[in-house]
Amino acid sequence: MNVILSDIFRSAASFPKRSALRASGAEISYHGLRLMVTAIALHLRNRGVREKFTLALDVENPIMAIALSLAAGALGALWVHATREALNSEASPVNFLVTDQMGRHFGMANVLYVDADWLKPPAGHEPTPSLTFEGFNQASQTFMIAQSSGTTGTLKLMAISAENAASRSDPANLLDQSDVPVVASYFHPLHQGNMWNILRVLRKGGMYVCDGTLTDWAKAGATYVIGSPAHYLLDRDFILAQKAPSLENAWIGGGPIYAAQLNDLLRLFKSVHVTYGASEVGIVSAKKITRSNWTDGPTKLGQIDERCALQVVDDRRQEVSTGGEGLLRMRAPWLVTGYLGDKDATARFFQDGWYYTGDIGYLDEHSELVVTGRASDAVNIGGTKVNLSLVDEVITSHPHVRDAVSFIEKTPDGYDRLAALVMLDDGTDDNAIFQHVSAQISEKLGKSRTPARYYRVTRIPRNANGKALRALATGSVIVAADEPR
Repeated sequence: MNVILSDIFRSAASFPKRSALRASGAEISYHGLRLMVTAIALHLRNRGVREKFTLALDVENPIMAIALSLAAGALGALWVHATREALNSEASPVNFLVTDQMGRHFGMANVLYVDADWLKPPAGHEPTPSLTFEGFNQASQTFMIAQSSGTTGTLKLMAISAENAASRSDPANLLDQSDVPVVASYFHPLHQGNMWNILRVLRKGGMYVCDGTLTDWAKAGATYVIGSPAHYLLDRDFILAQKAPSLENAWIGGGPIYAAQLNDLLRLFKSVHVTYGASEVGIVSAKKITRSNWTDGPTKLGQIDERCALQVVDDRRQEVSTGGEGLLRMRAPWLVTGYLGDKDATARFFQDGWYYTGDIGYLDEHSELVVTGRASDAVNIGGTKVNLSLVDEVITSHPHVRDAVSFIEKTPDGYDRLAALVMLDDGTDDNAIFQHVSAQISEKLGKSRTPARYYRVTRIPRNANGKALRALATGSVIVAADEPR
């Protein structure tokens, strides 16, 4: 059996009554989790699931989703989150769609509908402590099909080997080093980046809280909360109302992290961990920020993990000097070998043992990483170079701006101009705010980098990782926006 399941089942043997998972106020113990995983594995095997089969999981119940992913591992099968890209992939064809939504099939012929009956073993199969499954026989065998964050274009698929998965999910990589961590997350359990944290928690014998609110998590004694900048913006009113921190640690990643939002988060959390990494390579840097070391300036993402390497290079792939801005490339023990079924993208982003992230940034005099944006965010408008990420940062620094994204739109004459979608607090004067924001951008970045148009909207287009989708800003979102200012 693979080391991940071995550790979790060992936890079940060592402290069977300890809570492993919590969802909708109910908890399941480690003993209960083992019985659930075993029962589901038996159901899967009875329905023809075998080693090296691929299961596409479309499961909304968070505890069922986690148990299914572990049961697939017990059988030596691999799983992938059931996105459109995964279901249509020819590089890794899906054998079964597994869903808890009756009637949903996405056009798939082989569908397994899971319900409460799956939590009990099939007739004639009683799970005993000695019952084991084939698991993974080779370290190189695929554990799961991960998906990229989408910032390099469309979502891409990549194989994570059993050995890679065991390393990524090592409890030593959990930023929360509490003896018994209680970790909550805004992300769905099948979000692949979040899955590594779930496995780290379970391998260590902690509890993962699958759903709820910040208030619920505080009552549950959460030692760590995981989310993207966009997730925390959803609870901005609650966070700003706090007079003193009531939660221990926050992890924030998956998008640009601005000083103003960090300042807000420190009203609720005693510390905020900022990280840098990618689905392709894992986390390569992390920094703990507290009220005592917070600064109103570019967010520093910490020094590079000694097991990893990160370089800042120019367009010729030559390393630049300290403090010089350039393209970021990195490598780590967890680096995948490329994208499934996409040779062109693999050749573009994976070169000579390095993964080219598509980000731009620099290493300061203390070797701390600062990311200044995406290479695709560096645009030229009428001869003026504009970093859209820096424009976003200035706009979102206004206290009544909830979220924003800048983008390029066409004028009626066919010329490019800078525009921005902006979410504002209710009851605010948008014209006054936009005038103030424009003045700030003009002062900090230059008048030529000030948006010509602002659109007040009710949401910003973002993907499941919380990253802004600038390409969508010029389409249907604009149609739904208020009159431009």
